[in-house]
Amino acid sequence: MTNLLFDDIPLSQATTRKSSHRYRRAQFGDGYSQVVTDGVNAVKETWDLVTVPLTNDEWSSLESYLLSRKGQVINWAQPYKSRSFSRTVSSQKIELGFQEVESVALNDLSVNAPYASGAFALNNRTGLVTIQNSSVIPDGTTVGIDLVLLDGNYVIDDGWKVSIVSGNFVQLSLVLERVYV
Repeated sequence: MTNLLFDDIPLSQATTRKSSHRYRRAQFGDGYSQVVTDGVNAVKETWDLVTVPLTNDEWSSLESYLLSRKGQVINWAQPYKSRSFSRTVSSQKIELGFQEVESVALNDLSVNAPYASGAFALNNRTGLVTIQNSSVIPDGTTVGIDLVLLDGNYVIDDGWKVSIVSGNFVQLSLVLERVYV
């Protein structure tokens, strides 16, 4: 018997993520328009998940889990939730661009060493880093950033599909859509 957890689903390279912004537009008769972000959680994120071939036991374990959710939210750890990049400090702030951040480390690129955690504060919800001590990290400084994203809440959009790969293996396909609850 196999007990395959949802976070442990072995995904194939055919798995894709799509992100887009929701916005509202007011169009005026003279060709002028106004655009505004549609709410606080305006990023729409969907994942087209495709598994590697699964044994009957693995598939049965996943199907049991999916059926038991009865359409409810699934808390899921997306692949590649750790990110590394650099940003420049501006007005004592760094806009990470990512929301729902679990943790962040800022690195001094000139000496390849981390800044002390007391030198900055992170708003986990918005992904905004505020510099607490401008003498340690002055404006205009480019810092290295290592962050980890929080697990997200997702719903299955339009069910799931099972394809027979061979006599003993099946492949599961489904679309997860991020929701904020």
